[in-house]
Amino acid sequence: MPPSRIWHCDREEEAMVPLLRYVILPFVVLIVTTTYLARHPRIGLPVGGLLVAWIAISVVRRRLDFKRRGYQVRKEGRDQFMYEEVGADGKLLQLLLDGQMMLKGQYEIYLPSEAAWNHSVPGWAQDRREEIVARIVECLGTKKHRLLEASGTNSEVQRSS
Repeated sequence: MPPSRIWHCDREEEAMVPLLRYVILPFVVLIVTTTYLARHPRIGLPVGGLLVAWIAISVVRRRLDFKRRGYQVRKEGRDQFMYEEVGADGKLLQLLLDGQMMLKGQYEIYLPSEAAWNHSVPGWAQDRREEIVARIVECLGTKKHRLLEASGTNSEVQRSS
């Protein structure tokens, strides 16, 4: 049976993740691409430039979506998802949701049951289960992500359309 913990995540723990993901990784991809294809500079430089541009566009698009919506869900490690929203005071509020990667790139995300929700989440998320679940479904879709209750029978959570 999967764990059913959800907690507020401290931003200091993940300070290196954006640097690694958005600065170091694209730089390494650019260097490897241009080095590997250095024998054919007419191909290497455009391919490397396109890869860096693609990464930059996806980062900007993700940030604009977050700013427009006021919330987002992102992958955290291999088996966890982070629900984030901007609070009324402008602070970033977070819920770390456990999950499990299944076959063929599909994921199960575990949520506390309705009865356990208010005891498992921070104060800002209490009494907002339906709203948060609807936002998670909106952000991730249902093709590759399935929401399940973490306690009891692991029955599938009702999805609101």
